[in-house]
This record gives sequence, structure tokens and C-alpha cells, in this order.
Amino acid sequence: MKKILVGLLAAILLLVGGALAAAAIWGYSTFGMKGLMSFGAGTVTPGPQATSLLLDVDRFGATVPYLQDYGTTTLSVTTGQTADPTETLFLGAAPTSDIDAFVKGTSYSVALREGDSWTTRDVPGLAPAGLPRDKDFWLADGLGPRPSIAVPTQRPLTLLIMHPSGLRTGPITVTIEFTVRNASTWITGLAIASVGCLLLGIACLVLLRRMRSHRGRHQGQLPTDG
Repeated sequence: MKKILVGLLAAILLLVGGALAAAAIWGYSTFGMKGLMSFGAGTVTPGPQATSLLLDVDRFGATVPYLQDYGTTTLSVTTGQTADPTETLFLGAAPTSDIDAFVKGTSYSVALREGDSWTTRDVPGLAPAGLPRDKDFWLADGLGPRPSIAVPTQRPLTLLIMHPSGLRTGPITVTIEFTVRNASTWITGLAIASVGCLLLGIACLVLLRRMRSHRGRHQGQLPTDG
């Protein structure tokens, strides 16, 4: 019975150690010790007259996992086609109703995520675009050659991208980054736990082998007649 228990314990420890090692390897290969996973979400091409571009977070959230409970999703945008190469971009997140009111009457495009590509719907308009940073409804906003924001959890939510000076938007490249809090801590913890379980499992196997070897010697020394 003792050997059965030791063998069972060894199997469990080796199995758990292997699972923990696999989890540590997956975490390291996916996020690295900095806890960062970055991937491109493609390039969006709005209409030629569009002065702003709208993205619906819920629409592309179906293909980009949003794991706010475990980390932070950051979105950044860039463009290589502007009338002025020094021109900056504005990226802002706000309730959908507020952004709809802000772009009303202007020429803008709405981007929809379909599979691995984007399609756009152009909305014509003649009114000049306003200054986005003058508004107080932004939940998060960024300004620069490559602005980025931490995507808020509020829904429904829309992202607006535009040149603050009112230039036509041009193609926009979207990048999404997911940062896991304390990734290095839990990856290291998984690695240490896996090594500990594997060593204990090996120790149990050694003990089991010695128990069997001891029994064999005892049986080989049974008394004989005469």
C-alpha cells in the first residue's frame, strides 16, 4: 500500500509540474517578462474627403480579446500620409452619442471590422471639423505622431481619430497592445513551482525504486532447508 501511495504521489507531482512548466513557457512566449503582447489590427482607409475616422470598440472587440480584469488594453494609431509631415494625430475615446454629436455635419468615415480587414462607410458633410481637445466628454485621449490610449471599459464606446488642424485623415494604421499586470512575478512563480513539483516527483520515484529494491533483497534471502 505504501508503494502505491508513493507512486501515485510521484505521478501527481510530475503531472502538476509539467502543467505548471507549460503554463510558464506559454506566458513567457506570449507576453515576455514585461507582460506585453502587441499585434497590428490593420490599416483603415477612410474616404478621400473624411476629416475624421470613427471606430466602434464593440465591433472589433469580438476579434481582439478584451481582458480588462487581467490587464490593460492600449490602442495606438499612426499615419504616413498627411499634408504636413509634422502634423500630429488626435485619438480620443468617448460615449458614442457624444462623438456622433461632435462629427454631425462634417465629412467623416465609420470603420467596421470584418474578419481580418476593415471596411468603411463614408458620411458626407460640409461643416468644418471642430477642435477635439476643447471638449470635456473624452474618457481618454492622446495627441502626437503616434497617440495611444488605454481603452476605457465603458460601453457603448467610440474612438475618434483626426488631425487637430482639420486635415483630411488619410489611411490610419491601428496597433493594439495588451499589458498583463505583474507578468514577471507570476511567470517566475509558475517556473519555481514547476521545478519544485518536478523535483519532488523525481524524489518520490527514487524512493519508490529503493523500496522495491529493498524488498527484492529481502526476498532473495529467504531461509532454505538443510
